[in-house]
Amino acid sequence: MRDKKLAAILLFALLTRLVVFIIFQPWNETVVTNDVFIYDAIGYNILAKCIAFNFSFCADTFRTPVYPAFVALFYWLFGVKVWVVLLAQILLNVISGYLLFKISERLFFNKNIGYIALILFALDPQQIIFTTYLYTDTLFVLFFLWSMYLFIKAIQEGKSRLFFYSGILFGLTILTRPIAIYFPVLLFVYIIVQRNFSLKMKLRNAVLFTACAYLMLVPWMYRNYKSYDHFALSSINGYNLLFYNAAYTEVNKSHKTYDQVCNEFVQLAKSEAPENLKSQMPQNIEQRLHGLTFEKSDVYNDVAKQYLKKNLFSAIKAHLSGSVKLHLNMGSEVIMQRLHLPVKRWTDTEKYSGSIFTLAKRFFNSKTTAEVILGLLVLGFLFFIYITAFIGLVQLSFVQKQWMTAIFIVMLVGYFAFISGIFYTPRYRLPFMPFYMLLSGICISGWKRRIS
Repeated sequence: MRDKKLAAILLFALLTRLVVFIIFQPWNETVVTNDVFIYDAIGYNILAKCIAFNFSFCADTFRTPVYPAFVALFYWLFGVKVWVVLLAQILLNVISGYLLFKISERLFFNKNIGYIALILFALDPQQIIFTTYLYTDTLFVLFFLWSMYLFIKAIQEGKSRLFFYSGILFGLTILTRPIAIYFPVLLFVYIIVQRNFSLKMKLRNAVLFTACAYLMLVPWMYRNYKSYDHFALSSINGYNLLFYNAAYTEVNKSHKTYDQVCNEFVQLAKSEAPENLKSQMPQNIEQRLHGLTFEKSDVYNDVAKQYLKKNLFSAIKAHLSGSVKLHLNMGSEVIMQRLHLPVKRWTDTEKYSGSIFTLAKRFFNSKTTAEVILGLLVLGFLFFIYITAFIGLVQLSFVQKQWMTAIFIVMLVGYFAFISGIFYTPRYRLPFMPFYMLLSGICISGWKRRIS
């Protein structure tokens, strides 16, 4: 690589992730059992083995195929050695940093901004930590940044083939995590309002990008239609709506525990289910994911919509509050766990209920001194990015007059911050934080010019 500064920053990013990887020791069977195969990772591991060794998806309707297929590739090549997958994720995350630098070059034609954004990306504790999770996030960020790089290049050059490639990649992004499913609609509008090209060309490219993104979903949706009579991506929607959106709204509204609320919703769903489904519905919170079908998810969806409609103000308040808390969540607990340091774990109720002030008070009263210090360091890092990003956005908009670029970044950050909403786990920041870092790069690069 001719750019030695870029190579040095990428090497630094690689080394920081490898240090955490070595401390975590994901080749240790005890670590694998207790710390790797947890929560969503349990399902991904099962599906990956189904794909790698049985060439099937084990009749699963809950997950989309890209990430399990990614893990399955390594299982097929190397056996069920999860540390190999996590090592590959480290490399993918470093490549994501490189893509961020290339996006910066495209948007600002200034390498210094890209260097600064990449340094912040290399230092981001959540980007580092979640490479050690058997979760979709690292692959999702890679596909998303790659697609956005091609999209920006397509906007600048107006080449239809670039919109085609970007659309295909964005389809893979959605099939990795369906949370991105509505974003192509915003990008469609963004293409239309561009001033560089004729209306005919803008319409053609907007339709091409959006069609490619959504057509990538059709084979999987057809699989679900043919096998389960539902032309949909997965059965996750109803489950999420009831046990995240509705449940956490009720937790914040009633101050009951998360388990209490979920058990109440499980019983309500059972009573609301059609007669032919009642015997198959879960009896308690532990069973809510067992044998989840589209039909059960439809029941969850109906119960959730009825609840959210009756409690609309509380739901909106909890959702908007969650978007703010997403920006402030330090994620100190997952960092401590990955470094095998003593940690006071919170329940779901403690994590996702209460005002920002209540959460802060709970944090200082219940956490160890080491975790409090770590949390404050992470919070300082976040505030530094947010403050410099705001200054950078002002400079981009009012000084440099790059309004369309500013709108693009705000639209991107706003989409993921809002749609994640009520469930403000820190890993949901990973797709949009790189774009805050680009804005920070503008601010810090300006400071450097003034100093020199």
